Amino acid sequence: MRIGTHVFIAVFLAITLVDTFPFSGRPLERVRDAIDPVIDVFGIWQGTWDLFAPEVDKENHQIEVRYHLAGSPDPVVWKSPLWIEMGCLERFRNSRHIEFYDRIRSPGNSPAWGSYAWYLKGEFEGESDRVVQKIELASLVERIPPPRDVEPEVASERIPFFELEFTE
Repeated sequence: MRIGTHVFIAVFLAITLVDTFPFSGRPLERVRDAIDPVIDVFGIWQGTWDLFAPEVDKENHQIEVRYHLAGSPDPVVWKSPLWIEMGCLERFRNSRHIEFYDRIRSPGNSPAWGSYAWYLKGEFEGESDRVVQKIELASLVERIPPPRDVEPEVASERIPFFELEFTE
């Protein structure tokens, strides 16, 4: 029984190693093609790990919401949290929210922008006694300089992507 367990673990680790090995070549590709059905059946396919190379992430994104209130000339501004300012546990707990804020600004999600603005209005007015007349949504983009720059100059940009005026 123990030998079978050791063999299973060794085969499993070998398959995982071959599948995730960062190099390629004709012999390795043949082996990967041969083990592909096994990987699919067991659900251990890792996919590509493009986190570090060849194209690293070059931008940090944040959502900015400007609440224009009745009787107030200046808007109340809220920004989504920056993941780089969070600790590991906080990032883990908020990973879905971080993904939401990163994806909501995408043009493919434009049908949801109006509903999101109504949701934000309800949340804001539920926590205060002030009336929201208009909401502006913008993406804050911070371009990350290459790591070799000694004195990096971070370029920031505010890109408005939705505005909704409430008439009630």
